[in-house]
Amino acid sequence: MSTTPGAGTFELEDDSRSTALTGKYRITRPLAGRENRLLIGVDLLKETVQSRSFSNFPVFLFVMRQELNYERKLTGVYANEELAIYPAWLLTLAGRMDWSEFTFSQEVDDLLSDFKAILLQGTAPSVFSAPRSASPI
Repeated sequence: MSTTPGAGTFELEDDSRSTALTGKYRITRPLAGRENRLLIGVDLLKETVQSRSFSNFPVFLFVMRQELNYERKLTGVYANEELAIYPAWLLTLAGRMDWSEFTFSQEVDDLLSDFKAILLQGTAPSVFSAPRSASPI
């Protein structure tokens, strides 16, 4: 809580949490007489944020409560194949796909005028794919 002398107060509560789980499976074996490694994995993530604020500045006719809720769920799968094509060179083929869902809302209450607004609310899905690459060791 912070205070402005002679004007009012401002209070903020915030709670943020993240939970993640990752699983990987690795296979190493020769392919066509060359060293070969395959890595397959899955990532799961859940992130939440809850924030509440209260502004009490009656001198300026400003008494307001705000609430923000945010949640993100992410599922990612990936594969990474490395093949030694020359003693000092690896050919890497990799791919990753992420599915992400955002849920959010923001609510504002002006306690002096009884004005209430929901500024943001909804769910937004998105998908992302990473490019393939080739690189030296």
